[in-house]
Amino acid sequence: MSSKEDDKKESRPEPWKPKEALSLFETLKPYADKLLQYFKEQAESEHRLAELAARQDWRIATVALVFLGVIVGAMSTLTFYSKVSGDALLFLVGTVTGYIFSLIFKLRVRPTSRDEEEE
Repeated sequence: MSSKEDDKKESRPEPWKPKEALSLFETLKPYADKLLQYFKEQAESEHRLAELAARQDWRIATVALVFLGVIVGAMSTLTFYSKVSGDALLFLVGTVTGYIFSLIFKLRVRPTSRDEEEE
C-alpha cells in the first residue's frame, strides 16, 4: 500500500510558489498590454468608421430630401395650373412620405440594432 501512496504523491505536481506566479505574470504582462492596446485601437477605429458612415448617411439623406422636395414642388405647381391631376400629386406625396419614414427608421433605429448585434 505504501508504494501506491508514493506513486500518487509523485504524480501530483507541486503547488505554485508566489515567486513563480509573479514571474509568470511579469512574463505575460507585455503580451497582455499589447492585446489590450490592440482592442483599444480596434474599438477606436470602429467608432471613427461608424461616425463617418453616419455623416455620409445624413449627407445622402439631405440630398435625397432636397431632390424630392423639388419634385414635389414641381408637381404641385403643375397641379395648380391643372396640367397634372390631384390624384397623381397625392400618390407622389404618399410615396415620398413613405420613403421619408423608411429613411428615418434606417438612420435612427438600425444603428442601435447594429450595436446590439455586435455585442
